Amino acid sequence: MSREPRRAQPEDADRFAETFGTAMYDDPMIRWPLPQDVSLEKVIAMTRPIVEMYLDVESAWLLADGLAVASWIAPSAAARFDQWELPTRAAIAPYTDDDGQRYGKFWDWLAGHLPTEPCWFLDLVAVHPTVRGRGLGSTLVEHGLALARADGLPAFLETSQLSNVSFYGQLGFNVVAEERAPGSGPMIWFMRT
Repeated sequence: MSREPRRAQPEDADRFAETFGTAMYDDPMIRWPLPQDVSLEKVIAMTRPIVEMYLDVESAWLLADGLAVASWIAPSAAARFDQWELPTRAAIAPYTDDDGQRYGKFWDWLAGHLPTEPCWFLDLVAVHPTVRGRGLGSTLVEHGLALARADGLPAFLETSQLSNVSFYGQLGFNVVAEERAPGSGPMIWFMRT
């Protein structure tokens, strides 16, 4: 099992989506726009358009044979977040119970919180439950932080898990805002280095 992150390729998309969906199945940010009884299989299928977007902007990274995945979005792509995120909505809408209305409003709100200055954007870290606790998530975060340091830029992320705040804090991130998403959505912590 490789401990060195590598950029994901199109042939990695299924594995990336399976790890992403399985690891994030209970994440409030992922689950909030979906029906309460959504299956794991549907969550995995819903992540596929997001994975394809990550591949298109060359932000998808994986290690441990795809059991740990991340999306580190370079500053040039992060500046165009709304342009490349918007097309995924039509593909995700069928998985929601309101034709994607909550999902769209949520991502519009999140996009409004992205820094205006250049930064590396950690949009996702997901580790399959079967390999958690082995430092794979930390390795992926540290990999992206090294990319940001090499560019002399900060890094930014958002999380809907309070337990992640201390995890990211140990890796150099600080909370810059804490807000509840509109429409009784999840609490989101915005963090940067």
